[in-house]
Amino acid sequence: MRRVLTRHTNTNSKSAVEICYQKPGSPHPGKLNDSSCNNSSTEAGVLVAITGDGLTSPERGAFLIPYVIMLIFGGLPLFYLELALGQYYRNGCITIWDKLCPMMKGIGYAICFIDLYMGMYYNTIIAWAFYYLFASFTSELPWTRCDNPWNTEHCLTLAERSINSSNDSRSPAQEYFE
Repeated sequence: MRRVLTRHTNTNSKSAVEICYQKPGSPHPGKLNDSSCNNSSTEAGVLVAITGDGLTSPERGAFLIPYVIMLIFGGLPLFYLELALGQYYRNGCITIWDKLCPMMKGIGYAICFIDLYMGMYYNTIIAWAFYYLFASFTSELPWTRCDNPWNTEHCLTLAERSINSSNDSRSPAQEYFE
């Protein structure tokens, strides 16, 4: 996986962002090669620079093309169908299908079940974000020490890592977030 580095430059009172890609085995980590950089002065240019690399990499761009095709030919028409039917009949997703064809009432229940599942899924992600947000308000961050109950014997802080360099050592942040 390549590492993405950014450089901000100000020329002629115009701010520009350079998106640079660096392979993991690079002999000079952190040093940017100008041939691997894309210059952009707009947000759209930055977005194109980032996703353009995703499309050229064989392991990352394979999902984007089928996703966009299914979104255009499957997701959007079904969304507008449900929107138009709901507006025309002035009913919810269960009673619409009961009015159209009583045998298809299960479609309305499936829509409600999927919405319920997605609501729980996204609320879980929001709960994780709030958990880490409130954990960051402590005076000493919990992912900077190795004396927590969840740490293993392989946990080494940055100062200990420079002295005891073993291949199986892990940082406190790795053990906290994994």
